[in-house]
Amino acid sequence: MSRRTSPAPQNAEELSLFQRARRLLRELSPILAAAGAIATVGGSALFLWSKDLQPFAQAVVLVGLALLVLAGLASLGTVIATVTGRRGRYSANTLAMVALLFAFLAVANIILFQRELRYDSTATRQFTLSDHTVKVLEGLQQPVQATAFYVPTESTQAPLRRQAEDLLYEFKRRSPQFTYRFVDPERDPSTARQYGVTQFSSIVFEATGPGTNSTVYTPPVTEQDFTSALLIVTGEQRKKVFFLAGHGERSIQEVTEDTGLGLAAQGVAADNYQVEPLSLSEEGAERKLEEAAVLVIAGPENGFLTLPVNERALLEGYLAKGGNALFLVDTTVPRAWRQLLAHWGVAVLPGQPPDERDLAKIKDPLERALALVDQNPGFVVDKGSSVTSDPRTPILQRNQYERSEASVSAEFPRENPVTITRELDVTFYPGSVAVAPALKELPQTLRVTVLAHTTADSWLTPDQADNALDSTRDTLGPHVVALAAEAVAPIGGDANAVAPGGDANPTRIVVFGDTDFATNKYFYAYSNGDFFLNALNWLAQDYNLISIRPKPVVFRELVTNKQEFDFIRYSSLFLLPASILLFGAVVWWRRQ
Repeated sequence: MSRRTSPAPQNAEELSLFQRARRLLRELSPILAAAGAIATVGGSALFLWSKDLQPFAQAVVLVGLALLVLAGLASLGTVIATVTGRRGRYSANTLAMVALLFAFLAVANIILFQRELRYDSTATRQFTLSDHTVKVLEGLQQPVQATAFYVPTESTQAPLRRQAEDLLYEFKRRSPQFTYRFVDPERDPSTARQYGVTQFSSIVFEATGPGTNSTVYTPPVTEQDFTSALLIVTGEQRKKVFFLAGHGERSIQEVTEDTGLGLAAQGVAADNYQVEPLSLSEEGAERKLEEAAVLVIAGPENGFLTLPVNERALLEGYLAKGGNALFLVDTTVPRAWRQLLAHWGVAVLPGQPPDERDLAKIKDPLERALALVDQNPGFVVDKGSSVTSDPRTPILQRNQYERSEASVSAEFPRENPVTITRELDVTFYPGSVAVAPALKELPQTLRVTVLAHTTADSWLTPDQADNALDSTRDTLGPHVVALAAEAVAPIGGDANAVAPGGDANPTRIVVFGDTDFATNKYFYAYSNGDFFLNALNWLAQDYNLISIRPKPVVFRELVTNKQEFDFIRYSSLFLLPASILLFGAVVWWRRQ
């Protein structure tokens, strides 16, 4: 009987290899899990960061997910124990809560997107339309369409297109009369030719009524340019604003120089005015004055010429006919200009005003007003609110503007001048002089309204350098730095003239005791430019334009008075270190 040998177990070698491989994978599972997590996160970030590398990023993410699955299978028992254990349940609860949170945020985002609820958290409100723009949009009486010409395949035009679309969308939200569209000039060249567009990345604003259009070229994409285009296409006629030249006034041609008025002139043009310089001695000056909505005299340093024309007589004739003038005066303003303002009830105060008893002896009101401005202007020193280390640069806060309509007569023939300052924030005036009514009791033909004044801790001094108060010499404040005057006749003029009101066409003047605040260096600082432009709007009777305008240049310089500067300095040097030491001592004491 033969003996049969029992066969060896089949696949014994293969089982041993499988066990060894499984043991190896179990040992390598932490490394595989870490590599998979890194590949998944890194590939996802690469997918979002670079559009060109998205195919490669997808492959990396898939490899990472495969490594994670492999690591989970290799340590399946550990994974199950972790998931079903106490920590696993806590982790599952946490993941469920996170999933619910994301679901809630997604639903809330959908609801908010449909309702278009927006909030601008930037310090300068750069994503919020200014009050000025909102007023213009709400006042549209005819449909306006903006046609934007951008090439979507051009990488340089893509960011400009996004900026323009965001801004145009905000315009559309504010007015049903405003619409916009985007045109690719390469695919639709006939539309570009129709609007005469030869430079792409430009936007054409068109009023569908009269067919007027205005083109805005980008970059930059600014709210101010868009608003100006709206004013141009909807305006019936652009009013003319002349900046006087020939007496040392600041130049409107200078945009880069700190002392120029180029930015101020651009701001005036942005309000849809036609801006031009004017010399009184040039041919046709009288005719131009008749066309002027406002005449701006910014910092004259020389007197009037008498040849080839009598400039003073020409200017007095313009004012006597109901002209509107905006004066910016400094300590260097000549006597002839001070006398001209005194005729219309405004005095540029001297450093040492004449004694009241001496003035009272002068019976003629005009002579009394002229005597008040005979001496050189004084310097305003404000220790109560001024730029740090420079008390001769007063800072005006909100409570230093005249805002109450009840403070002046309600019988004004036109809009109340206090609307000029109603929405202003901080303004400041480097090297200011003081202005005031030329007489304590003005004739009924004149009205003067204070617009802004310094603090009570201020004074007027004739000294050019000493900032210490001399009670025997200096005049205590508060002092006026801006005012508005309205008159149907100058002091000493027609005594039978009625008070401003009714059908009268009065002369209107706004006087600032400083020129530097409106120069290029400070025009976009806080509300300086708004104060200047609001005063001009009031003079031109464009009351709907009086508002706070968008700032094309973000001015973030910190301007503080002495008290604020001292608080920042001492709190940084002592308060913060002392607080840290105190908390450290409390922690040490509790541990002990």
